[in-house]
Amino acid sequence: MNPVKHLSVLLAVTAALAACDGAPPEQPAASAELPAAEPAARPNIIFIMSDDHAYQAIGAYGSVLNETPNIDRLAAEGMRFDRSYVSNSICSPARAVTLTGKHSHVNGVRDNRVVFDGSQQTFPKLLQQAGYQTAVIGKWHLKSEPTGFDYRRVLPGQGFYYHPEFRTPDGTETLQGYVTDLVTDLAIDWLETGREQDQPFLMMFGHKAPHREWLPSQDNLHAYKDAPLPEPDSLFDDYAGRGTAAATAEMRIADHMGFTNDGKLDPDMVRELGYEDFLDWYERAYRKSRERMTAQERENWDAVFGPITEAFRELKPQGDDLTRWKYQRYMQDYLSSIDSVDDNIGRLLDYLDESGLAENTVVVYTSDQGFYLGEHGWFDKRFMYEESFRSPLIVRWPGTVEPGSVSEELVQNIDFAPTLLDVAGVDVPQDMHGVSMAPILAGEGGEIHDALYYHYYEYPGIHTVKRHYGIATQRYKLIHFYYDIDEWELYDLQADPSEMQNLYGNPEYAAVQAELHQQLEALRESYGDSDELTRQILQSDLTPGFETRPANELTAEEEAEGFELIFDGESLAGWRGFKSTEVPPRWAVEDGLLTITNADADQVDLVTDRSYTNFELCLQWKVSPEANSGIMFNVSEAEDLARTWHSGPEVQILDNDNHPDAAEKHLAGDLYDLLPGWYRMGRETGKWNESRLRVENNRVRHWLNDLLVFDVVRGSEDWDALVAGSKFAVLRVVGLGGCGVIALQDHGDRVWFRSIRIREL
Repeated sequence: MNPVKHLSVLLAVTAALAACDGAPPEQPAASAELPAAEPAARPNIIFIMSDDHAYQAIGAYGSVLNETPNIDRLAAEGMRFDRSYVSNSICSPARAVTLTGKHSHVNGVRDNRVVFDGSQQTFPKLLQQAGYQTAVIGKWHLKSEPTGFDYRRVLPGQGFYYHPEFRTPDGTETLQGYVTDLVTDLAIDWLETGREQDQPFLMMFGHKAPHREWLPSQDNLHAYKDAPLPEPDSLFDDYAGRGTAAATAEMRIADHMGFTNDGKLDPDMVRELGYEDFLDWYERAYRKSRERMTAQERENWDAVFGPITEAFRELKPQGDDLTRWKYQRYMQDYLSSIDSVDDNIGRLLDYLDESGLAENTVVVYTSDQGFYLGEHGWFDKRFMYEESFRSPLIVRWPGTVEPGSVSEELVQNIDFAPTLLDVAGVDVPQDMHGVSMAPILAGEGGEIHDALYYHYYEYPGIHTVKRHYGIATQRYKLIHFYYDIDEWELYDLQADPSEMQNLYGNPEYAAVQAELHQQLEALRESYGDSDELTRQILQSDLTPGFETRPANELTAEEEAEGFELIFDGESLAGWRGFKSTEVPPRWAVEDGLLTITNADADQVDLVTDRSYTNFELCLQWKVSPEANSGIMFNVSEAEDLARTWHSGPEVQILDNDNHPDAAEKHLAGDLYDLLPGWYRMGRETGKWNESRLRVENNRVRHWLNDLLVFDVVRGSEDWDALVAGSKFAVLRVVGLGGCGVIALQDHGDRVWFRSIRIREL
């Protein structure tokens, strides 16, 4: 049977209702407009997306690491896709592509920092308009409020594993329990009591697991800890066969995986053994997770992970042994969190059977992208290499999909939206990039793609994976890394499935290389991508919005929020020298900018006339080559304190590329000599940066160029440890807080400031 033709006849009226002009209405069509006799003929749809679930960790895909009996059951009753891929291997973009059926450069979500435009066309809106009830539950991760859904309970941001908050139309609620269980509870509850029983439905629900930090449920704390797990052959990859991008990525288990949040080791012990490089953000994430547990849960947790900490203390592994230890800890918890996902997939499938819904419900299981399980020494995703590019996809459709079938056809997440619309008998909009997989599901065969397009954008950024785009066919893969490098890579997946040897420029593959270049350009043109668009996106991505705003002016939103300018671009009114009533002679206003001149005068830091306790400060700054400066806050002018930095912590301002002091804890955006930033985001000399510093009841946060780079609480045990390990240990007064002035440092170098504004909290 051809399900596409069958459904188009059965649902002619519904299809007419779903005709799309690019801007479908938000509200579903009235039920009176639907065919009254055959609503049940339209299949229900349940779309399940986990986060970072590698296909290598699913039994049905041949896992040597774990068993997933319930996901395997779904595969045994449906179709497993062995060549399913993503178009941009990172969380938010993958979700935006799923909703829209369009590549990232069109739907607007190119990286995790972008807010999804919920006003655009999505397949849930089209299904809603065609009379489907729609629900979204669990992981959303698109920053904006979900649209096109009759019911929503979604995790804010990444969400928490233990006792998480959920965003609802009525506000935020906290539910007690483990997140994977809770998401499934909410899904089953909606199926049972929250929907209209006589209407077809779409339910999308997303699991947080197995996303980092891979926190197992209480039931799975002991899992996978009895025997070593097999290591991938490329765990100690030296990247000799590839280019710059693989060698410089910062997601190596050996060098970039933490001991506390990732390894679940006690931070005090980690500090005791001298692994300070793996504290800071890692420790804060660890403590935040523990704080969410009940006392009993922490006791259970410590009963399992306490002995692991003590064993590590005794072992003190180094070198390759340390990498192996970190790999085992990573896998133990990653796989444990998958166990909870699998258990809850089983709960859902059982409910569908018991309720009688199974026979008329399409169930899709996938992940937002693939993930590295130690291959190439990595964790995380982002690359177009196979482990992150490829994702699991299993579809059960009783009566249409042959149980236990396997497809080797190339499919991509751009195809999800067209497929689910087609399954529901709803016309697929012409502007979607994807193609319906319904013929494949029906066993009719046929190729829907001869090649797939990929484009990754989030660089500079966490894990430092270079920007790249490329094409993949059944056998070959051509990748172009660009922006700060210009390198091509070519892989023969038949001869080299692990992608260890770049063949680009190899004379034996000259004809293949030329053909792939032609295919790539044709595919880019068909999707509306190009070098010119890439240049425009680069300009947009690397020129923050603050660069285009008028200097030394407040926006209407800032005025409403209580901000005031403390530098007007014309004078130094409101400023003076440290412990002085006069403006230091080296400070001046030039062309609307506050700057340090090269005048032959003493270096004196500039401070505000007013003192502040709790505040939010925003300002823009840029540096000359090899320049150094800083922002000090809560600065005391007590008689016995000779410098601003004797009492005020410093947000570093620095030329990261050329200054000799450029090192950890001394980079632009860092809390100087105390705390390194989470990202290295200072822009090169001559370009503006924007700092946002928020000090509130001893909590200190700093955003540089719209990214949060540190978050710390003064007076805490962590803070005391930071001070004790810094050059400020002998001062004993630095960063104690209280009311004080804000200072701009004169370090003898040429720097510029503008748009300095502040509000008291």
